[in-house]
Amino acid sequence: MDFAHPLSSSSSWNRLCNVVEYSGIFDSEYRQPHSRCMENTCVALRKSIIEVLGQRDWTTIWLNGLAGVGKTSIAFTIAEEMKAAKRLAATFFFSHKRAQRAAAIIPTIAYQLAIAFPRIREDIVKAIESDDSLLSPGKSHADQMRALVITPLQTLRFREEPYVIIIDALDECFSWEEAARLVALLTDTLAGPALPFIHVIFTSRPEDRIRAAIPSNVHDILLTTRDEDTIQDVRLFLRVSLDKTRTIRPIVFGQPPIPWPSEDEFETLVFKAGGLFVYAAMAMNFISAAGHHPQERLELLLREKSTVGADIDQLYRQIIATSEDPLAHCQMLAVYYPSFRAVTTCGTPRTFLRR
Repeated sequence: MDFAHPLSSSSSWNRLCNVVEYSGIFDSEYRQPHSRCMENTCVALRKSIIEVLGQRDWTTIWLNGLAGVGKTSIAFTIAEEMKAAKRLAATFFFSHKRAQRAAAIIPTIAYQLAIAFPRIREDIVKAIESDDSLLSPGKSHADQMRALVITPLQTLRFREEPYVIIIDALDECFSWEEAARLVALLTDTLAGPALPFIHVIFTSRPEDRIRAAIPSNVHDILLTTRDEDTIQDVRLFLRVSLDKTRTIRPIVFGQPPIPWPSEDEFETLVFKAGGLFVYAAMAMNFISAAGHHPQERLELLLREKSTVGADIDQLYRQIIATSEDPLAHCQMLAVYYPSFRAVTTCGTPRTFLRR
């Protein structure tokens, strides 16, 4: 996303820029490193989503699954593809890594619309000029949506290309009530006949309270750790990552590098990952850590009896207990697992390790 400020001479535009939550925009520098799908992974799923997004209709897609199964990576990759096709209207990626303001969601969407569709920038500016309270924290999302999004978009109603708005990690929203209101607001208001075709993608864990807020005609896509495509994608991720580790450590593996790991070791690691990308990513961070022998680290992980299905916490305890920077690992895990939030708040992993 280009964060340049068009219409910089307009004080109203500057007011909008000042309330935008830039960390919510999918390709923001605040979100580095970006989580995207590795090449040749999630191919069939991404293709099916892109096909739905090509329909000239108003469609809601709910991509849901356990934490760590890869929802954000898929959402990011879809956003990249839609941006390249000039069909990305806006994104908002919730995150526990940054404190994001509930009042900034609709202004952030409006800001991105103004960037994507220069024709409506002036309409958004005029809406702000006509209502001094429009950007205030106490203004209702419904009023902001009507003035900053719906009315300006009516200018584009004759466009035939379908666009998309992507809201990632809805369950990381500020409360279940706010999440439900946001779902209803976007799905109800963007399906009007006087608007261009705008699809909406939500991602979240499969929580009943979010399910209740999702429209009944939604495209419900459940990502599971038991899905064969997911398991094969995790397998590919581990194979590529291990090969990279072997190649860049010539002192350890020789030149040309010796085969590594053994097939039995590799299959055991795939089994223990259990279809969770976050498990595979954390395992690779642990195995490939500088200053340690990758084979010794791999053996340390494989000695653990746990699998994802049995006790996922055990892997993380092992990694944190032997890490040179345990707090950094805790902070990474806090993005995916709520149980780590207290750990990172306290600033020490000891509480977790004693569990």
